[in-house]
Amino acid sequence: EDHVADSEKRLMVFIGTRSGSIGDNGSGGHYAYRCSKAALNMAVKSLSVDLAARGILTAVLHPGSVATETRKGGQISVDVSVTGMRTIIDGLTKEMSGTFLRYDGGTIEW
Repeated sequence: EDHVADSEKRLMVFIGTRSGSIGDNGSGGHYAYRCSKAALNMAVKSLSVDLAARGILTAVLHPGSVATETRKGGQISVDVSVTGMRTIIDGLTKEMSGTFLRYDGGTIEW
């Protein structure tokens, strides 16, 4: 965290997925995967509390359902996902720290 505190942006961003949301789980299943993503969410929320005094911001970003070579059924392109996430990263504020955000700027409940 010292390297982050010494950096220009003071920002820690983690890639998560809606599968880690407890409140947005309407399909069940995938227990190990969902638990690992929910654990990431908790860690990032705790980091936001612990690092706030040092001016370090944190966020979890959900890239969306991205069409890739291994995921043909994706709904958006890599370019749309990355452009959206970069916009969020560039505009992240203290009030947004510790949140779970979609690539398009929407929030996801924990």
